[in-house]
Amino acid sequence: MDLQGINSMFSTINVINPESHINHLPVELLQQIFLLVVHDLNPPDYHLSIFSLEYSAVCAIPAIFTAPPLLFTRVCRLWRVVACSTPRLWSRIQVMLPGGTKPLSPFPPSLLQFWLACSGDHPLTLRIDSRPLSQPSPYSEVNSQLLEILLSEKGRWETVNFVSHEDYERAFNLDILDTPQLRTLKCRISDLKRFNAPNLSCLHLWGIFYASRVPMILSEHTPTTINIRHLYIAYTSVHFICSIPVIFPRLKTFVVHQILHEAESDIVTRSRLDIESMTLPVSPHIDIWPKLNAIFKGLHLPMLQKLILLSEPRKIQVAYVKAALVVGSCFPRVIDFQAATPLSEVDVDIVESLLEVVEEVTVRGEVVCCRASCTTKTPL
Repeated sequence: MDLQGINSMFSTINVINPESHINHLPVELLQQIFLLVVHDLNPPDYHLSIFSLEYSAVCAIPAIFTAPPLLFTRVCRLWRVVACSTPRLWSRIQVMLPGGTKPLSPFPPSLLQFWLACSGDHPLTLRIDSRPLSQPSPYSEVNSQLLEILLSEKGRWETVNFVSHEDYERAFNLDILDTPQLRTLKCRISDLKRFNAPNLSCLHLWGIFYASRVPMILSEHTPTTINIRHLYIAYTSVHFICSIPVIFPRLKTFVVHQILHEAESDIVTRSRLDIESMTLPVSPHIDIWPKLNAIFKGLHLPMLQKLILLSEPRKIQVAYVKAALVVGSCFPRVIDFQAATPLSEVDVDIVESLLEVVEEVTVRGEVVCCRASCTTKTPL
């Protein structure tokens, strides 16, 4: 089924009462109602799914016509025309790649092309995922068919989240992806070399990787990494953290979810990194101490304003952090504990010792103690 066939299918849907009051609204107001409905049902971190997840590799892929914006096209001709002429309704999309070797019917590719056509020239926010199969093939022609359609619109990509890397390797090896509008990207570190994204400012790197593997992929900054301001890394090592200034010289915020165990040699060269905020995990185990020590010895952080710790404000964690900051001569203005402990249960006497190296200590943004006023917040 081609685009004309899809249009014909939509036009045969039952028409609602032509005297309905909502049909007398100005088109602009009806468009805003549609956008509010989509925003209410789909928060910013959620993407509209075009295909149902209830399928297998050997059956057809059903489309989701029971949710906006496709639902709007099934009410009446007026709603269909208004919905299809509102590009923002179609600018966010999740595409689940089915995998398998059975060729797709013409319907799924045509529907994806219809969706993208309705988005006009509006910047796109994409979430591209691969459905795990019991017997996945190393490369799926089915996935390639849908990926080619998405890749044809790469000039409009603004935010892209590659949830799985199945089939991406071969697709991306075809050429460098020129994505001039790309601002936010979530992918594996090995995929960065495939992007020419000079305006990329926010990068999320998922997966596990060690410093010893990184030089083969990134040993210095590229047009894609040079303007990145915000970096999130799921799992990495101390050595890669200390190499950040070379690869991402204009970074402002940096988040690490977990620091991996890896044989680390002494950091010889200390690099300056002008970040304003850094987030690190701090466990109560003794092996975190040499990692924190190496990080603050290897990085010169003169602009650091806020150190966010994925940790409880307990005695051992406070001791590790305080000692590492002293060793590295790093003195941020605020330390914030992202802890489950409520403010009323925080031991002020323990965290107050941090005022020797910082001006303020907070728990999830709530002030516990502050050096400037020489006062502490008394737990309730």
